[in-house]
Amino acid sequence: VGILFDEALAAEIKDELIAEAPVDRPILEIEPSNIDAGEVSMAQGEVKTVYKVKNTGKTVLKLSGLETSCICTTALLRVGGMDSPIFGMHNNPTDWSSSLEPGEEAQLVVMFDPNAHGPEATGPITRTITIFSDDAIDSAKQVQFEAVVVK
Repeated sequence: VGILFDEALAAEIKDELIAEAPVDRPILEIEPSNIDAGEVSMAQGEVKTVYKVKNTGKTVLKLSGLETSCICTTALLRVGGMDSPIFGMHNNPTDWSSSLEPGEEAQLVVMFDPNAHGPEATGPITRTITIFSDDAIDSAKQVQFEAVVVK
């Protein structure tokens, strides 16, 4: 649904999918959907942010990977105190998976390196992190990270 450019049509299709989906399915929720880190200083280096990931469904949620929208951003999932491999934009692990029981929470830890694009790469940025799961409605759920990079 997220690949559709018409947001009204995407919302309509998502509502139809929800209406037809089994009631006892796993449901991936991530909060917040967007973190605004404000000004991020190149001099201070990497910034970490944490999102809450939860299975609000009635069956086990299978998590199969992560992906970021840029090489400057990496992420990992902390499930039951265990960290996943680090995922980025390219060459991500393909043999990792984890699961969340109904009601169980995990952490999505996102690391942003303001120096990844060189010393002149300042200004506003928006990065997207995608979590892949077996949620029938949002199998590729996305969150965003925003900041203004300053020297």
